[in-house]
Amino acid sequence: MPATELDAAKKAVERILENVRNYNWQELGIEKVTMSAGVAGTVPNKSVTELIEMADKALYQAKRSGKDRCVAYGGEG
Repeated sequence: MPATELDAAKKAVERILENVRNYNWQELGIEKVTMSAGVAGTVPNKSVTELIEMADKALYQAKRSGKDRCVAYGGEG
């Protein structure tokens, strides 16, 4: 999400999470679906690879802290 502030990106992902939570998965024969996500903002002098690693760390923090949530790199739940 180029040119998007970290808080705005996290809010967008949280809207996606809410839609996943509220979707009628039973129509498809699926009991429940959850999603975890990590987001990271650009940091001066960081490569794209480092940015992806930051988002990946945030994703695993989301999973460790109970799943079905979004965590911003360096931020709280």
